[in-house]
Amino acid sequence: MKKYVKKLLAATLAALAVLAALGCSAKIGADTAAPSTGGYSGYSGEAGDYAAETPDQNRSVAPDGGEASTDTRKIVKTVALDLETKDFDKGVSEIEELTEAAGGYVELSYISGRSLYEHGITLRSAEFTLRVPAAGLGDFTGALAGKFNVLSRKESSTDITDAYYDSKSQLDSLRLQEERLLAMLGEAGDLEYLLKLEDKLAEVRYKIDSLYQTIQRYDKAVEMATVNVTLSEVVEYQKVTEPPKTFGERLSQSFFDSWANFARSAQDFTVGLVYALPSILTLAAIAAIAALPVYRILMRKKARKKETDNSENK
Repeated sequence: MKKYVKKLLAATLAALAVLAALGCSAKIGADTAAPSTGGYSGYSGEAGDYAAETPDQNRSVAPDGGEASTDTRKIVKTVALDLETKDFDKGVSEIEELTEAAGGYVELSYISGRSLYEHGITLRSAEFTLRVPAAGLGDFTGALAGKFNVLSRKESSTDITDAYYDSKSQLDSLRLQEERLLAMLGEAGDLEYLLKLEDKLAEVRYKIDSLYQTIQRYDKAVEMATVNVTLSEVVEYQKVTEPPKTFGERLSQSFFDSWANFARSAQDFTVGLVYALPSILTLAAIAAIAALPVYRILMRKKARKKETDNSENK
């Protein structure tokens, strides 16, 4: 009897051990058969639960994932020029022609004022926003300096490498997510689940389009430098000189600047007076015509008074 109980207990333990082994094998097989999401957090019953994991990214990375070298950095260049010209119309044409010859284009232009020869005063000015290939930026600004008097030049560079490659990394992750969602749509059978997947896919594609446009703007900004030009019409070019250092130099420069300003003011006044002369003569003629009746009345009164005085004297 005892032997029988022992045999039964041993058989029971053996059966339990076999069942446990089968259960572990089934679990391992199920985990192995599960598709890899490759950056997705997994699915918990809702389509919105699929989200790309944020990879551990380094700043200033190159397209291959390494650190960005000088060649792969994304630099946006901007130059500001303040120019003078004695021939305004020709200067405007030359700026447009030089921009076109450099492979660029005029993004914005604004011209204000009247011709220098209308009043003898510098009134016309122009502002340009030009886009030229960054590779030829130095040659382009040099060509402008050869045509105009340069009062000032300011150049700046903005490094957008981090933002650029961050956007590319996000775009790659979203495209991978789009592929996974498309694969899941092909296998989806439940209608509600299918609709949720489609909503998620539309959201992912909207983000892809947005990032793609952002990267295109980055590429354009890096490829085409911005040149902001201010052009002024003048009679004589300003001389860009160093400021006076001693008190005597300051007095001397102030004296000559004062005489130069006086001469220009006198010239402007003379030209303005000549310009206004027809109006002055016309107004004077009108005033004379209007005053003539009054003058006649006064003369008659004076004559009558004289006659009265003569009669009283007789």
